[in-house]
Amino acid sequence: MSGTFPTGTHPIAIGTRISQRYEIVRHIGSGGMASVFLARDELLRGTEVALKVLNKEFAEDESYVSRFIQEVELMNKVNHPHVVRTFEIGRDAETIYFTMEYVKGGSLEQRIDSSLFDIKKTAALVLQICEGLQAIHRQDIVHRDLKPGNILFSLNDSVKITDFGVARPKGSRLTKKNQKVGSVCYMAPEIWLSKTPTPAADVYNLGVLLYEISTGELPFDGADPADLMSLHIKKMPEPPRVRNPETPVWLNSLIMSCLEKQIANRPDIPEIIAFITQDPDSPQRERKREKRELRSAPKLTAVPEKESKTTGLAGTVRLIAIGSAVSSLILTILYLAIT
Repeated sequence: MSGTFPTGTHPIAIGTRISQRYEIVRHIGSGGMASVFLARDELLRGTEVALKVLNKEFAEDESYVSRFIQEVELMNKVNHPHVVRTFEIGRDAETIYFTMEYVKGGSLEQRIDSSLFDIKKTAALVLQICEGLQAIHRQDIVHRDLKPGNILFSLNDSVKITDFGVARPKGSRLTKKNQKVGSVCYMAPEIWLSKTPTPAADVYNLGVLLYEISTGELPFDGADPADLMSLHIKKMPEPPRVRNPETPVWLNSLIMSCLEKQIANRPDIPEIIAFITQDPDSPQRERKREKRELRSAPKLTAVPEKESKTTGLAGTVRLIAIGSAVSSLILTILYLAIT
């Protein structure tokens, strides 16, 4: 059967049956180590699955095979609505593969590239990603490769985190000393410095991802990895609102906090979830506030102090809350003056 695939990937033709069970329908995409295909599970009456195949040039390398198997083991540890499920791992002659949930709504990368992502939906996106990351971190796993291409959407826009190919469990020895693993445009400063990855590295990845959503650009665009390394380690990027004034204030503050160079200055995932769902200037409350009548001036109440190591984000939240209240009060006074 015929089929065309990118150079260097596993050459599986359309219509091929893997393990006499999975019929290859089409090629979905390829990474540095593996290729993903849409397949039909004949044993389950044609149920569609994503079938990930270790590229042929790596199938004889024990270290790559071990990493591939580890990806399945890590994904199996996490059972959460916002993390892609895995099903079966197998081998058919030289083909090493595993199957996972097929997510039909495409990736965040595709939506950014086609300008289909609505920035007004960012709060819901952040919340779902963070809930997925929280489940991953509870299993002592650091994803290490959070980027738009690894954020998928179901048909009802539910987020699914995928690709644990470079994820690292606590105590793993698969990554060699001084080995840099991850997508270079998203890597946290401590990863560039070959330090042990922690959940804070995923927070930094999230900051880069959100920067890209809000501006359409990466925070740093070095000509080569050495330039990128220097920028990520030493320089804070321009605030997103400088590049795109329509970026919401709360999102601008969150992004800059996530991109802090020092781990201790970044919020952790539970703090980000609290910021999105509970804080006075969260997007949900912001929308409710916009619906209030101008005559109902808000009270200037103090914002409670957070018990947090990240004074940057907490302090920003307090300033935003006060600033928003003052702005609303001024609008009310102007409205009353002309009526």
